[in-house]
Amino acid sequence: MTTTTTADSTRADAALILRAVADLIEARADIPVPGTDISFYVRGDDAPAVMAAIAAALPCRWRAEISRGSSHEWLHLHSGPYSTRGTRVSISAPAADACTAAGAKTVTVWQPAAALTGFVGTDALGEVA
Repeated sequence: MTTTTTADSTRADAALILRAVADLIEARADIPVPGTDISFYVRGDDAPAVMAAIAAALPCRWRAEISRGSSHEWLHLHSGPYSTRGTRVSISAPAADACTAAGAKTVTVWQPAAALTGFVGTDALGEVA
């Protein structure tokens, strides 16, 4: 017996709506191209590999930035200026999961993990003195 989980249903629903939107855009030249923001959030020890797999699967150029919240720092990969018009993709993970500490000032400076440097380079991200 196969059991469908909420995660399976959520994944199927997301794929269904994205395919329907793609079909609509391709079939109806008379409607405007929609603006689209697609965000992936990953966590854990495998975050660099998962982020790299997502980035490699999409026809985007990527830029990286670190954001600082009250309790966490995040690595964000954003699709660059050569992505499909109207569509932006973000891949985000806690910096502690996706980067290695590259130095400290009053804040931690992060360097993307080796699995991600082919997409965004090896430069440290954040406030570098």
